[in-house]
Amino acid sequence: MLKEQTLEIYELSKPVAHQKIDATEGITDDQKAARKEISDTLFDLFSGVEEIGVWDGFVHVAPSESGLHTGLFAGKTAEGTKVDTIVELLPKGHEGFETELNVDEAGDVKIHKVSMGEGYPNAFKEFFGDEGVFYVGTSQGAVWLSIGDGALDAMKEGIDAVAAGGGEENDRTILEADLNLLPVLKLMYQLRQDGDFDLSELLNKAAEESSSPEDETDEEEEPSETAQMLKDFQWREAAIEALTGENDKLHILLERSEDGNLSGEGSSAPGILKMIGELIAKFADENLG
Repeated sequence: MLKEQTLEIYELSKPVAHQKIDATEGITDDQKAARKEISDTLFDLFSGVEEIGVWDGFVHVAPSESGLHTGLFAGKTAEGTKVDTIVELLPKGHEGFETELNVDEAGDVKIHKVSMGEGYPNAFKEFFGDEGVFYVGTSQGAVWLSIGDGALDAMKEGIDAVAAGGGEENDRTILEADLNLLPVLKLMYQLRQDGDFDLSELLNKAAEESSSPEDETDEEEEPSETAQMLKDFQWREAAIEALTGENDKLHILLERSEDGNLSGEGSSAPGILKMIGELIAKFADENLG
């Protein structure tokens, strides 16, 4: 059922993406055409889940000896080579982008280089380094992405590690995540400050757009007093300050049992509990008197 719904969402999203691209100001018709082709190719790539029957991938972001971070991302695909088209179209759709195809390879994966130019977010310069380059690896069965300090070597090592694993099926793990929360909060905060990306705003906008027409009324409903207070609550700087110097590790595990039931577990370090407590106290002090 979920697969059918997901595929339907992808198909219905194509014309919506085209409308948003057409409404984008400050870009040429040629850039709009390239972005539409990129969008369609991405949705076709996502739809390949019907053929492979599974979402399978990982994200690994870690600091290097230089203090900068290296990010490595990979996902299983039915036709990963479709991403070659996207890489070729990036300079046509985004001013300042430059691409170099087939700069390297590892196993059956072709590796391409993308330079973002002035489109590279300032927050990434402090997190991943100021080079403004990422690498894209493609094969029929997978797509890879790496960025940051030693990105190319990290991708090649990852590809070799997956190949050495023999392609065996994983256990019943659906999702496993281990992360340090403070670097994530700092990066998201800086992206928001620079106007490059605001996750909260994106999620709120997505929720508004997903509301069904029958839920809408002629009169726009005012948000509740509590909802407005939560929306206005400036929590980011306080959260970063509370976590600085603390243990900020978070672990999440979601598994499927042999009979198909789901079970999950999670744990957080004392620093995260301290942060939550300080945010509650701050909200209460500012809004509840």
